[in-house]
Amino acid sequence: MAFDMEMPAISSGILFNITMQFEEQILDEWLTWVQQHHIPAMMGTGCFIKHQVLRLMAEDDLAEPTYAIQYYASSIFKFNQFDSIFRDPLLKNISDKWNNQVMYFTTTLEIVN
Repeated sequence: MAFDMEMPAISSGILFNITMQFEEQILDEWLTWVQQHHIPAMMGTGCFIKHQVLRLMAEDDLAEPTYAIQYYASSIFKFNQFDSIFRDPLLKNISDKWNNQVMYFTTTLEIVN
């Protein structure tokens, strides 16, 4: 069954991470938007081969929900293509949709092994 298969490990490439934090009351709407709009737009660039959504496990029960969405590029060439053509408009979509309801930052990491 396909759901039992794990994605192969990615041992080289670039990981682009977007971390977002917001108030609990918009969680369902945000998650739907991420799954139906944000991820398809990012993956639709052709620059990424895999993505995953992670939730920060807060030690403080009062902490606002924080999620990281990670996108894997197979090469620096593919990441640079994303960075120069798609990055600004796709990140602007977050601000346009959520204004100040969602705080976010990005990080870019090289996969070492």
